[in-house]
Amino acid sequence: MMFNSGAALQALPPQEEELAYCGLQLTGKFLAMDKQDYPCIVDTVTETQMTFLTVGPAVTNYSFICYMDVVGRLPGTICGRIQGGFVANIDLSDNRIGRIFERLEWYQNHRHAQQQAGAARQHDRQSANVQAVMQLMNGAQYPCEILNVSFSGMAIRSNIEVSIGSPISVGSLSGVVVRAEGNQIGIKFNDMLSKTSLECVVA
Repeated sequence: MMFNSGAALQALPPQEEELAYCGLQLTGKFLAMDKQDYPCIVDTVTETQMTFLTVGPAVTNYSFICYMDVVGRLPGTICGRIQGGFVANIDLSDNRIGRIFERLEWYQNHRHAQQQAGAARQHDRQSANVQAVMQLMNGAQYPCEILNVSFSGMAIRSNIEVSIGSPISVGSLSGVVVRAEGNQIGIKFNDMLSKTSLECVVA
């Protein structure tokens, strides 16, 4: 099943009177009703709700805990399904919400600075054009081509459709899908690569 953050936001826009951070693409995991951890991406955070993109199961009115990059531990209660994910209510004190929004503000500013440094990022990203094998969460393996790789992620080409938030491994490298456009897939690594590991991929 394919989906994107734009579809999610159009399906359930935040209330105008609330502060909102949209298009975050914060990776993390949540504990579902089957007691399994599932990778996810938090796309939108308002003062009362979060929008999740995930392949994990979602049951309305189920209360769960998620662990997100930047903001840490967050409790939520699923209040609705959207394409490729769900929306959850959050019930936190004003002080806790305020601290979360401070972190999100820093994250947005940091990401903007990274986007402004496009030339430097291009230098870090190295073309690869290497044939490889990707493995999905169910163990299925498919051929793919590594297009480029950086210390934090890679872009690959494959004829297999995958969902944003899906765990995936390519060779010995593992991560989560953060972009899926046509036959091109963007992967964020679980762990940053060393210089030696990066050189091995493109060699």
